[in-house]
Amino acid sequence: MSIVGKVVGILGGGQLGRMLAMNARRMGIDVLILAPEKDCPARAFATSIIMGSFREETDILRFAEKCDVLTIEIEDVNVEALEKVVDRGV
Repeated sequence: MSIVGKVVGILGGGQLGRMLAMNARRMGIDVLILAPEKDCPARAFATSIIMGSFREETDILRFAEKCDVLTIEIEDVNVEALEKVVDRGV
């Protein structure tokens, strides 16, 4: 499956998120970041930053609705919410 033309969501906007976003953008992939603050390291390369919590189920589910593919770059994530995201086909 090609992800060019898809929206990739990254839970986390730290240094790893920055590296992921930088390389995705080089390939023409739109990148959304879910982070607790807009001024995160990934900001420079993200298509958009959405402020929210990695622990809040509603934040994760709303974020995932905007994404075709979702990945994480931080370990402190609500796993139950991620299972629901998978059930919804993301």
